[in-house]
Amino acid sequence: MVRKDVVQSLVDYFKSEQWRNFIKLLTQKDDPMFHIHIFCENSLEPDSLGKLLTGVHEKHGVPLDRGIQFSGLPGVGLTINSQPLEANTGRYLANYELFWLYNPDVLLGPVIIRPGMDVSGSPLFKEIQEGNLFGWGKKFQDEYYQKFPFKCVGPNEEMEIRKYFKSDHFKKWVRFMFDPAINHCHCNLEINFDPWILKMYAVEAFRDIGIKVDWVVPSVYRVPAGYRGKLIFNGAYPEWQHDIAWDFNPDVIIRPATKPFIGVPARMPDDGDVSFDFNLQSDFEAVVAQGKHVKLTTEEIKEILAKV
Repeated sequence: MVRKDVVQSLVDYFKSEQWRNFIKLLTQKDDPMFHIHIFCENSLEPDSLGKLLTGVHEKHGVPLDRGIQFSGLPGVGLTINSQPLEANTGRYLANYELFWLYNPDVLLGPVIIRPGMDVSGSPLFKEIQEGNLFGWGKKFQDEYYQKFPFKCVGPNEEMEIRKYFKSDHFKKWVRFMFDPAINHCHCNLEINFDPWILKMYAVEAFRDIGIKVDWVVPSVYRVPAGYRGKLIFNGAYPEWQHDIAWDFNPDVIIRPATKPFIGVPARMPDDGDVSFDFNLQSDFEAVVAQGKHVKLTTEEIKEILAKV
């Protein structure tokens, strides 16, 4: 039996201002987006949410090139590995993450700060105080990179970069990527050269150990001091999404971070290694365990997709 109220609530969301603005950001061509964050409230169970998002992308002509995966932060669920493309051209669009706070009274909707709502302990605190949809495109990224006096890479620098990608630290990152307890990992580095050069050496290093990278996205993320740069790596066979986060240090070519990048409440290795930050499977499971979640039937998903 199709629950008409459930169907209508979700149809309303995918016609809402937040979702319309998301699709507009995703598909704009004057300043192509690289990465987008959407902040929602949600009580759909993950499998239903994933199937629904996949179907809606198809309806909009921006199908997902990769299967949606799920991750978690303390008190927050999120989608990762979401890489849409333009159906008629094959143009890659912005990699994005949909973050959600569990709300049993909302099937799916934008985060709304209500009177008495305390989100000060949430990792999303700063973002959701300012809005519930953010995009970072080429213009932003160009301006961000201009803040740093990147140095040239010559033969000596190339030797140091190649040495890093044969190091124990790089191998440690690869091990974390395939640890089932970790569903997303930041490898934190200090560098003094353009991160896109780092991207090229990283892709080569992955290829040398038999790992194919489909797509690399330049982006930023929030830390207490403001923005920090990162490269989002989308791997294949099996699919995964992990990042290199970077801090500009004019005095070193490349090395593991010597200070925490995120701060509290960061998840990091048991040995206290500040050069890695994790999203843990246990945090995602804790979000799902917060309360009852709604599972959509196949018929309900079909009816929603017919109406959006």
